[in-house]
Parts: sequence; C-alpha cells; structure tokens
Amino acid sequence: MKTLVNSHKFLKIIFGIGLFVILCLGGLAYRHIKNLNETTKLVQHTYEVNMELEKMLSRLHYAEANQRGFILSGDSLFLQSFELRADNIIGNLARLRELTKDNATQQKNLDTLSFNVVNRINLLTETMEVAISKDINSSAFKTLFIENKSHEEQIRSKISEMIVLENNLLHQRKSEKNKVLDITPFLLYSILILTLLLLLIAYAKINNDINALKATNEELELFKNLNKQAEIISKQGTWVWYTEENRSEYSDNLYRLLGEEPQSFKAGRDTFLTYVHEDDKANLLEQIEKMEHDMALPFVNFRIIDKKGNTKHLKSYGELVTTAEGDKQLIGTTIDITEEIKNLETIEQRNKELERNNKELSTFNYVASHDLQEPLRKIQTFISRLESRDKDNLSEKGKLDIEKIKSLSSRMRLLIDDLLQYSRTTSKAHDEFVVTNMNMLLDHTKDEVFNSAEGYNIQITSDDLPNMKVVPFQIQQLFTNLLNNSIKYRKKGEDAIIHITYNEVRSTSIDVLKNSRFKYHHHISFKDNGIGFDQIYAERIFDLFKRLHSKNEYSGTGIGLAICKKIVENHNGTIIASGQINVGSTFDIYLPYRKHT
Repeated sequence: MKTLVNSHKFLKIIFGIGLFVILCLGGLAYRHIKNLNETTKLVQHTYEVNMELEKMLSRLHYAEANQRGFILSGDSLFLQSFELRADNIIGNLARLRELTKDNATQQKNLDTLSFNVVNRINLLTETMEVAISKDINSSAFKTLFIENKSHEEQIRSKISEMIVLENNLLHQRKSEKNKVLDITPFLLYSILILTLLLLLIAYAKINNDINALKATNEELELFKNLNKQAEIISKQGTWVWYTEENRSEYSDNLYRLLGEEPQSFKAGRDTFLTYVHEDDKANLLEQIEKMEHDMALPFVNFRIIDKKGNTKHLKSYGELVTTAEGDKQLIGTTIDITEEIKNLETIEQRNKELERNNKELSTFNYVASHDLQEPLRKIQTFISRLESRDKDNLSEKGKLDIEKIKSLSSRMRLLIDDLLQYSRTTSKAHDEFVVTNMNMLLDHTKDEVFNSAEGYNIQITSDDLPNMKVVPFQIQQLFTNLLNNSIKYRKKGEDAIIHITYNEVRSTSIDVLKNSRFKYHHHISFKDNGIGFDQIYAERIFDLFKRLHSKNEYSGTGIGLAICKKIVENHNGTIIASGQINVGSTFDIYLPYRKHT
C-alpha cells in the first residue's frame, strides 16, 4: 500500500515536470514560429516595397508615354490617361510612405524621391501646357523637356538606390528566415523526443505500478483465503455495517456459525435476531440499537440456536472506521466461545473439586496433628511406663524390642511433623508476603540450630542480607532445613563449616532464569564441607521421601529438602543443588527481586 502511494506521488511529479517541460517547449515553439512569421512578413514587406517602387517607376514611364502621345497627336485620351497615371503615382508614394515608416533611411530617401516625382509630374504637366499653347520647337518647350530628362535620371537613381537598399534588407531577412527554418525541424524534433521520453517514463512507471498492483491483489487474495481459513479454525466470523447505506455484509464463516450455507440469506439485523436465544434477544437488540447510535459495539455475549438446533455461545465486538473516501463503516468480529464457556464450567467444577480436596487436606492435617499424634503419644507413654516399671523383669530380647518400639514411634512422630510442615507449604500464601528483615530470620535460625545441635562443632559465616518481601515463617523453615541438612551430613570427626553468601544477579546471566519475567533475582547460597553427593542425584534429592542414604546411616524422613523446594517455588523462585562426594554440597536459591515500599 505504501509503495502504491509513493508511486502515485511519483506519477504526479512526472506529470508536473512533463507538463512544465511541454509548456516551456510550447512557449519556445510559439516564440520560434512567431519569429518565423515575423521574418516572413518582413521578407514579404520588402517585396511589397520593391513592387511599389517598380510600379511607380512603370507608371512614370506610362505618364511620359501619355505625355508624348498627347504632344504628338493632341488626343485628349492621352491627357486623361496621363492624369490617371499621375494620381496612381501619388498613391504609390503614399503606400511607400506607409510601408517604410519603420525605416528611417528609406523615409529619408522617400522624401527626396517624393520631391523629384512631384516635380517631374509638374514638369510633365507644364510641358504639355506649353506644347498646347506654343510650338514644340520653342525654346521654352526645349528647356522644359531637358529639365524633365534631368528629373527622370534623379528619380531613376533614387528608386534604384531604394531598391538596392530593399534588396539588401531582403537578403538579410531571407538569411534570418533560413536560419529560423533550419532550427524549426530540430526544435520540433526535440519537442517530440522529449514528449516521447516523458511518455515512456510514465508508461514504464504505470506498467510497474500495474505489476505491483497485480502482486498486491494476489497477496490480498491469498490473505483473503488465509483469513477465511483462520475464521474457520478459530470459529469466528466478520461483519461490516455500511452506516450511510444502512447495509450489512457477513463473512462466509459467520453464516456457518449460524449453521447456514455462506451467503444463503441477506445479511441484516432482523434476520440475525431470528437465530438469537429468546432469553438473550432483548439484551442484544438493546446493544445493537446502542451501537447504531454510538457507532461502536462493546464486547457483548449472547447465545444462538443454529439451524440444527445446537445452542452456541457467541461474543461480538465492533468499532467504527473511516475510509480514505470519507465513508464510515462499522466493522466487527463475532467469535464462537462455546468451548471457552465449557472450559470455564470445567474449571469451575475442578476448582470446586480442588476446594473439596483442600478441605480434605485440612481434615488430614487435623487428623495428623491430633488423632494420629494422640495414640502415638499414648504408645510412647505406655512404653515409658513399661520400661520404668518392668524393666528388670524383661528379658534382653524384650528390652531390645522396647528400644525398637521407642525408635519407631519417635520416627513416626518426626514423619508426622514433617508431613504437617510440608502440607503447610503447599499454598503460596500471597496475602502473607511482607517486607522482612532477612538477617533477623537467619539469626533466629542460627540460634535454633545451635541449641538443637549442642555438642557439635559448627562454624557458620554469612553475608549481610537485604530486606525482602517474603512469607517469614516459610523462609525461616527454609533456612532451618538447609542448615540442619548441612549439619546432618557433615563429615565424621570434622567441624561442620557452612558459608552463606548473597549477591544480586541479572536473570539473563543464569541459564535457569533466562525465561523469567523478573529482571533481577536475589541469590542466596548455602555451601558446606560435608559428605556431598553425586551430581546425578541433584534433582532427585528434592523429591518427596527420596533419600540417598539408609535411615540407619543418617536419620531423617526424606521430606526436608522437598519442603525447601516447595517454599522456594511458593516465592516464584528456583533452588539448585550441586555437590561433590567427600567435598561438600551447595544449595543456590534464586528469589525474584520484588520492589516494596
């Protein structure tokens, strides 16, 4: 689309340039033709001047002839003819005066010629008068006759001078005319070439635009087909309402949503409403009327009953668009959300089941904390009484059995406590997230560990921890379990050395955090010098009830690290274990950097 707009601008520019060039060339051609016309007129003008001079000279000859005829014969016809010639000669002088008005030299020559011609006519007239009244052999007649000859030579000389001048002008003007004529074909050919060149450029551009338009139409056709397929796959249809014409159009798949064949009926509000569920019809009609008034259709849900009698849930949305021509159209989409509604119902059902399971889990917690522990306490009480009262009466095997019962009951109590602790961490408890002094939590944990591990040599070093937004009792349990794990799996005969370090890391710098939605993470690391473990068990040790050693080697239920993992996950974090046998273990905890006030 952008290419076509640019091409349209380019064609406008080419057209403007072409029009400008053609106008310039047209103006140049007009000026050239005008010069040619003026040159032609000047040549014609020169011919006219020469012709008038020749006419005047010829008429003088005729006037002289008429004079001689009249003198010799006395016939009045010669006199009338003479007078006519004299008038014509005066007319010639007047026309020459007009023709040479823009030529100062010729005007000056014409002044002299006019003087001589008028004198000549007067002398001819006077000579005829003398010939009538006196003898032609008289001295007066001879004097006038000789004077006529003198004026005749002057007139001929001046006319010849003027003709030579006009011939020079004629030669010059012919030369200019020939130059103009020589340029004319080149100029016209140049105009033709430039015009053709502009036409070729415009043709090439239009041809390219047509090809581009064809390619665009093919892409649009492909997009149209893809859109039809997308509508079928996504179970949606589109519609257009032409507001000014009050006319609607439906896509093929919108007809299919109604259970009809594409374009099987005329699109319109009234027809569409016949498919709408009776309970939803009033609300949808209200929304449509509001759409016609506000030129917008917000999301509206309704049900339809298709041709086969199936009930479907649909959702529609529309918005107003204005075309380049200024026409207003309301375009919209209608989606079949029947599956979505069913999924929501399924989710609601599963949520209810989950709620029931949570209630059952709460019941289990109550049973585990009261009903199970109460018999266990009584068993331990009776075993203690039996041991204190009848210890001396028991055989060695009986004493050994009592010790086993005491050990198993203690293990069972520990297992119940750990299960209760694990069940308490199954919820993320978002409402319990508070800004917490992590150093204080760690200090409390250290005191608790030192008190329970009295008699062991334990060294714990830790970095300063920032305040974090956490669930305090869960984080303290996390710290407790990790420290106890390091103490439990210490090397025999060596002090338990534990280093707790902290730093803030960018999520993209840690492989397991690259897809995290948090930009930064808190990194807390627990590193000990214990017995370690084989790295192939790095993930297994976090599984519930999974142990790498027998219960006879190391006590425990296999729940402690599972609780650690659950607590970290409740905080949207990650915990990673790494170890080397007889070197030690490291637990890296990554908690999202939560901003708090």
